[in-house]
Amino acid sequence: MCAAGRHEAGVLLLGLLRRHPDNYARLTQVVDSLASFPCQETVEALASELRRVPGSNATRAYLRRIVGTLIVCQDLSPKKP
Repeated sequence: MCAAGRHEAGVLLLGLLRRHPDNYARLTQVVDSLASFPCQETVEALASELRRVPGSNATRAYLRRIVGTLIVCQDLSPKKP
C-alpha cells in the first residue's frame, strides 16, 4: 500500500498496535505489514513494543518478528548523505 501512495494505511497499522495489546497473533500480522512503512514512527512504535511486551514462550515469535521488521525498516529507510 505504501508503494501505491497509501500512507494512511501505516497510520492505521500503528493504531492497531495499541488497539489489540494482548492479541499476539494479530499483532504479528500488523508488524509484518509495518515493514512496508519504513519511517521513524514505525521504528519508534516497534521499539516501544519491545519495551512493553514481556519475554516469554508465548511472546517469543512476536518479539522475533518485531526485531526482523526493525531490520527491514533499517534496510529500506532513506539513506542520509
